[in-house]
Amino acid sequence: MVEEFKTSFQRPTTASYFLIDADGLSLGRVSSMIAKVLLGKNSPSYAPFFIADNFVYVINADKVVLTGNKSKEPVYLHSLHIGGLRSCSRGSLGKKLLLERAVSKMLPKNRLRKRLLKRLKIIEGNRLPSNIKHFEVMEVR
Repeated sequence: MVEEFKTSFQRPTTASYFLIDADGLSLGRVSSMIAKVLLGKNSPSYAPFFIADNFVYVINADKVVLTGNKSKEPVYLHSLHIGGLRSCSRGSLGKKLLLERAVSKMLPKNRLRKRLLKRLKIIEGNRLPSNIKHFEVMEVR
């Protein structure tokens, strides 16, 4: 007779809200930290098939730093039509869009990606959302 073992883990009962101040930080460091928190890798109850109840608010997204010559390098965008390839510099794109695209590319490419990106709120400027009272401030090194 074969014994069956079931893996069990505790699901968090309440949602966690994290606040990240991106003032003067590099784009890659901020976006990798956001991706880790959205996936729930910062908690002991991490499971790759389970969406953690983590919401991330990023303030001062317009003050993210692009190091080196990255602000002058081209970014290629395609409209999915014939001849629809467009290019522009990263500096001309908004910092909010750059941060969102960087986080999106660091998340797994499966069904959970869209649901995880809905939990990310990027705010240009210093104002905080008033409906959330309990934030956990994240330090990015």
